[in-house]
Amino acid sequence: MELARRFPRVSAMPKVELTGGSEFLHRNFDGNQELATWDGELYLEMHRGTFTTKSNLKQLNRQMEFMLRNAELVLALRTLSGKAYPGEELTEIYKKVLLNQFHDILPGSHIRPVYEDAMADYEEAKKRLRALLSEAVVPDRLFNSLNFDRTLVQFIPMDGGAFERDGVTGTYRALRFPALEAADVPKSDGAGNADWIQVCPGENGKVLVKTGKWTAALFEDGSFESLQDSSGREYVRAGAGFNKLHIWADHPGMYDAWDILPNYKDVELPVRVVKGLRLTKADAACAELTADLATEKSTWQMIIRFFASDDRVIEVEHQVDWHEKHRLAKVNFGPDVLTREIVCDTSAGYIRRSLTKNTSWEQARYEVCHHKWFDLSEPDGGVAVINSGKYGVGLEGDEVSLSLLRSTIRPDIESDMGRHSLRYLIVPHEGDHLAAKINRLAFEYNVPLVRAEPAVPEWLRQLLTRAPLWLQCLKISEDGQYLVIRLSEQDGRRGTLSLPVEMVRMNMLEDVEGPADRVSYHPFELLTLGIPLEKLNRQA
Repeated sequence: MELARRFPRVSAMPKVELTGGSEFLHRNFDGNQELATWDGELYLEMHRGTFTTKSNLKQLNRQMEFMLRNAELVLALRTLSGKAYPGEELTEIYKKVLLNQFHDILPGSHIRPVYEDAMADYEEAKKRLRALLSEAVVPDRLFNSLNFDRTLVQFIPMDGGAFERDGVTGTYRALRFPALEAADVPKSDGAGNADWIQVCPGENGKVLVKTGKWTAALFEDGSFESLQDSSGREYVRAGAGFNKLHIWADHPGMYDAWDILPNYKDVELPVRVVKGLRLTKADAACAELTADLATEKSTWQMIIRFFASDDRVIEVEHQVDWHEKHRLAKVNFGPDVLTREIVCDTSAGYIRRSLTKNTSWEQARYEVCHHKWFDLSEPDGGVAVINSGKYGVGLEGDEVSLSLLRSTIRPDIESDMGRHSLRYLIVPHEGDHLAAKINRLAFEYNVPLVRAEPAVPEWLRQLLTRAPLWLQCLKISEDGQYLVIRLSEQDGRRGTLSLPVEMVRMNMLEDVEGPADRVSYHPFELLTLGIPLEKLNRQA
């Protein structure tokens, strides 16, 4: 600041004027007709590694986002029954989570003490949310907080369950959970006859799998040679990797935790098959095939699950004890799909990205971000991959890859060392991602059921379940005066909602913009509605 004041006295220095940010913006933007407009993704050609660095931190962040949503929703519904709403406590937890999404924390480009503090913050936040929900717990009931029916096969934690996922025992059950309703917790696991699946040895160590829908041939490392549905439609392109694990040398230089360089595929490290793919567990609901893999320093177990009553999806879980340095682990998918686009979801919508490498801009997009899923489709079918905490996707021409783990040493020499549990669903489907309702499946996979049974007013249930919108949140307003309903349109459609009771329309800051009994929504719009708690109390 002092040097800037001296500049006018030095003839060689440019003229410098000190102003505040508001004045600068108004002077440069107000009435300026020469400003360019950018429409679409503003892609930064740097820091692509931050989508993947510090895997466990990113996974906990994903869990906290949906745990907060569930807690807010259940506690707001209890408020309608006369219970106190812990608004201040929820705000404190939100601030703790949001703080850890700040610069260099969630991206993973931080020193070790920051990682330890962030992980402790998340665990504390989870503990506080569980305490807030403890009075709402109904042990024998599971509440579906989604505003659409759950039909995806669910993992139900259960003592003595036949399966283990993410270190928790339980069972897989294909149950229908109606929107915003509770259902009974299954009393037993899916023990029973597993004659719905046939697993046979094939040539050269391959494993052949046949279910009512799928006929698959897999290599001993867990990658697919072929995956056909009952109509004979092939989903694996001949000669391509599909669910194929690769570990690459990853030396981004100065910005170690931040970057992945375009030459990362120059050197591939061998992945050794310790024990080839084989059937390890099966019951009437689920069958597991397991492959034990290893590098010189790490062990890697790949578990592939087929399901009897929900044959839309195949789940893959990786249990990893990771002790590498300067390595990048990816799993590749080469589907038998002709497309020049990949569709990736965002926090409240989706974006289409080019798979071609015709221009320097396209060539620079070799690693991009997504949230819960990506999809490759033709008009009559395609393949989606839905994840539970991964954000980086590699665009490699005729194949794409899901980035799983890195092992950088700067600024944290211990980055990502230790145990990891990584999961995703492979979803071959008819039609495009909209026809297959991939976004809904992704929410079903990521948003947990809640052991609770809050009362949902029928007018509210009808509004939320009939709206083709995602219930982003249900909460009490910051001033304590309104029940706030925030919806988001995520499929690129428009329409009109007729409201069963008179509400007010709000902005994102919960400022009231006016009364509403009918509202229009537009593609990818966030819509915030409120109804005075005083009116709801009178109706009750």
